[in-house]
Amino acid sequence: MGKLIVKPNDIIDINRLLKTSTKVDGIIFPVTNFSVSTKFHMNVDDINELITKKEKIVLLNKIIHNSDLLLLEEVLWKIKKGDISKIIFYDMAVYTLAKKVGVVDKLIIGQDHMNRSIESNKFYNKLGIKYSYITSDITREEIEEIKLNTNMQLFYRVYGRMPLFCSRRYLLSNYFKYINKEKKSNCYMMKNGDKLLKIEQEKYATTIYSDVVDLSNKINELDFIDYFVIEIDNDVNVIDKFINKEFDGKEHCLGFYDTKTIFKVK
Repeated sequence: MGKLIVKPNDIIDINRLLKTSTKVDGIIFPVTNFSVSTKFHMNVDDINELITKKEKIVLLNKIIHNSDLLLLEEVLWKIKKGDISKIIFYDMAVYTLAKKVGVVDKLIIGQDHMNRSIESNKFYNKLGIKYSYITSDITREEIEEIKLNTNMQLFYRVYGRMPLFCSRRYLLSNYFKYINKEKKSNCYMMKNGDKLLKIEQEKYATTIYSDVVDLSNKINELDFIDYFVIEIDNDVNVIDKFINKEFDGKEHCLGFYDTKTIFKVK
């Protein structure tokens, strides 16, 4: 089995991960001002100060604007001087500055729906990027084909909600203003057939997520994956199911694990 990486749902999850989950190999930390699709953020100085043998992986998945560049470069220098091992990024501005700072070897390309083909992963690898947080929009067979035909080390979500749609607009605020009702939360659930989709509005984006994808019963079919990612939704205890390989044999939401889409891997 590949390494187990966890993206916490809340900052309170971190203490448990640091103290009790000895078999968790790494933790993803959303960075203040540079992360979306997260309920909390941490200052990069505070992340550097954490004492742990686990890999510290930071999330810089926000679309970058000109006004962000100076602060982004400062953050990258702090990452270089600290013990943060890897950087999940979305915008190629991060790559450009990472090249200047000298931390390209830490980069994980994570562009949700875009890094889904053999050729795109070969392209990023030629830029010096060694890791790919592969999209969940393609099947297991297609992901294995990418692994066999590239030099990328793959991160893959085995538990969590897939981002289906992301907008820079404040969609919840706009909607409740339109229907002339009070917005009581930044997170709502929407029913779509027999699925419950989550829509969440934050400072930099509004995102619609799938139902919770659970591949715990498929782990033995994924021995080619280098890093298994658990994105905690509500129940932090789900980590133990993967650590202990507690396969219940039940039918879970598999996303596109065995369902082809319009996306092609070549």
